Amino acid sequence: SSILLEGIEQGSLPGPMEASPKIQQKTQSFRWCSRSGSPTHVGVHQLPTSPVATTERAPSLIFGVSPERTPRHRSFVPRPPCRVPDALSTSTRGMHLLGSSRAPLEPRARSLVRAGGDLPQPPGAGVELLDPDTVFQLLKTRGVTVVDVSGNDAAGLIDGSVRVPAVDVAPFARVPELVRRFANQGLVIFACQDAQVPHCATRYREQADKRQRVAILRGGVREWQARGLPMRSTVEKSMQSPVKRASQSPQIMLRPEGRYRAPVLPNTVPTNGGVEHLDPETVSKLLAEQRCVLVDLRGDDRAAGIIHGAVHEPAIDRVPFTSKVPGLVQRWANETLVVFTCQYSAHRAPQCANWYREQADSKQRVAILAGGFRGWEARGLPVSSLASDDQAAIADDFAIRQGVHFVQQHAPQVYRRAQAFTQHLQNSHPTQETGRLETTY
Repeated sequence: SSILLEGIEQGSLPGPMEASPKIQQKTQSFRWCSRSGSPTHVGVHQLPTSPVATTERAPSLIFGVSPERTPRHRSFVPRPPCRVPDALSTSTRGMHLLGSSRAPLEPRARSLVRAGGDLPQPPGAGVELLDPDTVFQLLKTRGVTVVDVSGNDAAGLIDGSVRVPAVDVAPFARVPELVRRFANQGLVIFACQDAQVPHCATRYREQADKRQRVAILRGGVREWQARGLPMRSTVEKSMQSPVKRASQSPQIMLRPEGRYRAPVLPNTVPTNGGVEHLDPETVSKLLAEQRCVLVDLRGDDRAAGIIHGAVHEPAIDRVPFTSKVPGLVQRWANETLVVFTCQYSAHRAPQCANWYREQADSKQRVAILAGGFRGWEARGLPVSSLASDDQAAIADDFAIRQGVHFVQQHAPQVYRRAQAFTQHLQNSHPTQETGRLETTY
């Protein structure tokens, strides 16, 4: 284990060590003695300034510590103290002592110490530091985007974040693209699991509009996880096929093929001109290449499963979707393609796509996911939080009933036409048990 010590002054080492230990010099290392009498050799190495030096910037020192047991047959007598080296003769706030200790590291300390790499640098001017709880609340408002710049080995993603690796073909080469993409956002927050985030945020700050706020998530993704805030499973490497990616991750599941049968949905809302219908494979590829935004319009029926990488924007909410459209058009103004989906893409998806198409730039493509979530799942594409058969049936029933209510409220002409068609079918082909058509949606 390792320990991080701050505020080390001449002749004292705070924390789990004794307040006034004795330091012995031996070649290029120092010998520290604790109260218990067990000596420790301490090697000193110079490193760049660390961000924990908050009050003053002083060169940081890395101490390599190795414990040494005192023989049991005799007691250890500490050596007399020697002169403190010049390197320690001044205040050394921000000094790091890495070595053997029973005291566990705090999460913040662990995030600062990275094996085989530099310590993270402090953010540049104009870049804020926001704690996870604050960011969680901000994500509920409009005009806020969290950008995860972790690599493909990320253990997970913050729910609602956008993943853009900082180090791709060329380090930070995508910053100008991000500036254009998020130009309409009031606040852009960068998150990461390594030391790349301060550099990326600083470069973004240099090129972005000065009126736009730029921030870093304090503690990164690990601190977010430690506080129990919502996460979604890892975004897999785009070079792998969706099925292969799903088989490699326990959080991504597939429903066996052949178990899905599309229902009869007479209340299906027709799409207006300029709204495309894209098959699941096409959307999956575009999503993996970050060339589209997939908008999940479902509510409680999301319990059936979640398409990886989709943005959740419920069609039925406290705020009517028609009132959300202007903000969404502004939010996704820099996207080339916006795809809408619900459980079947029969009710909510086409209606919301029609509303969005009316106000979006004519150059921007607008589409619905053919077959919706169930169509995606039926093609064997990966989903997370896959429900059991019973839960799936409940979610489907909820989706259809909610969708019909949505159509009745927002597309009454479609509802009336569907009712007439359903009545005709009921009169022509009644069931033996109830005298009604089994599927009347």
